[in-house]
Amino acid sequence: MSGLFPDLAKKKWFVPLLLFLIFLIALSSLGKREKTVETALSTEERLAALCNSVKGVSDAEVMITYETTATETFLGRTDTGQSILGVAVVCNGGDDPAIQVVLHELIRSLFSLPSTKISVSGRG
Repeated sequence: MSGLFPDLAKKKWFVPLLLFLIFLIALSSLGKREKTVETALSTEERLAALCNSVKGVSDAEVMITYETTATETFLGRTDTGQSILGVAVVCNGGDDPAIQVVLHELIRSLFSLPSTKISVSGRG
């Protein structure tokens, strides 16, 4: 490094600054992972609350499965994201075919999922 920037190697503040910047980058990537988990949990909780607001549905539990996707950017970085693989709802009233249709349509419209990736069943 002293060959490229000989003046920077002589500065006493350069190495601590570089270490601090590396620490901040590592810390910011940890924060993104925690947000993803929080978002997944709050999405399930919000969907369960929405299902419970449908007439004839109570005590709904929701599970959403995700697939992690990676996309290369033009700068050579890899951005990761998540897409929903499937949604399962278990609730009181979930055995009623009319309620199953309502919940399927609700979930399909929210997440743009095909009906084959949505499961609704009653408690039993």
